[in-house]
Amino acid sequence: MKKITLLISILLLCIPSISFAKDNDKTIGSNYIITPIYEDNQNPNQTGRFQLSLKEDSNYPLSFRIRNDSNKAITLSTQPLNAITESGGSIGFINGSDNNQYTEKGYEVASHLSIDETVELKANEEKVIPFNLNTKDLEDGTYLGAISFREEQSGESTSISNEEKQTGTIETNYEIEKILPIEFTIGKPTAIDNKSLAKSFVKSVRQEDGNLKIDVENDNAALVDGGKIDITVLKDASKVFSFQTNLQLAPKSKTTLEIPWNGDLSSGDYKASVETTFNKNSSKKSFDFSIAKKEVEEVEKQTFDDEKIVVESNSNGLLVGTLIGAFVVFLILVLIILRQRKVMKKYKK
Repeated sequence: MKKITLLISILLLCIPSISFAKDNDKTIGSNYIITPIYEDNQNPNQTGRFQLSLKEDSNYPLSFRIRNDSNKAITLSTQPLNAITESGGSIGFINGSDNNQYTEKGYEVASHLSIDETVELKANEEKVIPFNLNTKDLEDGTYLGAISFREEQSGESTSISNEEKQTGTIETNYEIEKILPIEFTIGKPTAIDNKSLAKSFVKSVRQEDGNLKIDVENDNAALVDGGKIDITVLKDASKVFSFQTNLQLAPKSKTTLEIPWNGDLSSGDYKASVETTFNKNSSKKSFDFSIAKKEVEEVEKQTFDDEKIVVESNSNGLLVGTLIGAFVVFLILVLIILRQRKVMKKYKK
């Protein structure tokens, strides 16, 4: 009986892991390697990306090598992308059709790239894949784009419905994406006026949805790296919070930096002191803005609703785990009772 009691205790302790281990055990990854093929106009030191010096109104056939290191065939979906400056202050890539608000018209790259929509590789196969870059109607300057490769992988995940109080297992598809950046310059590289950029970079500051939002713009036809922005928010001459982050900007791009409001949020008048630095050239600006009581209430309500959803989700998960564990224990007890009855019957005989 001691062994049986110990077994039941161990199963009870394992109930949470029974219900959540599957969700936490999703190991996904890719098994293919992409390498640019360098030619006369490419820089072999940039091994993970293309870096090209091109002419205007020309057509350039380019290629890269791709190797499938897995023991199964794979199919990759391809898509040309534009470079943007993301809300965190770093360079990212997006679908060309979603790009209008980020990059100045005439400096988009996706529409100038053409490649087959799919790449198929057999197990352990290596291929050279061609693509085309057309510089028609592009002005002098530096451009940045990319080609996206997406591989679909499937797995299982447990779905919990809060409204219907039901559970079930559904098939989930994962997309593993790799990016091949393509940087090229037409004509002479644009000289960056860091002093002017530091002065003109920040356009406006406001609070929205519990975040400090800063509208910024890089008006240079060049990649900008090594920048920094320091923000201090004051209310009634007292510091509410401060924030600092590094900057990496796509050519001719604009975005809205989103800084989490890391301090007390209340209605009233605020002052944001913003200092931007590019290559040791700094500029400081102050922006006044106000937060209405209604905005504070909306942020608090949204925060409460989000926390409530998390609590309900966790509670349902724990309930499911407890029911599964209780059912397992019940089955074990039934088996034990049946076994004891058999033993007693044999003893009586």
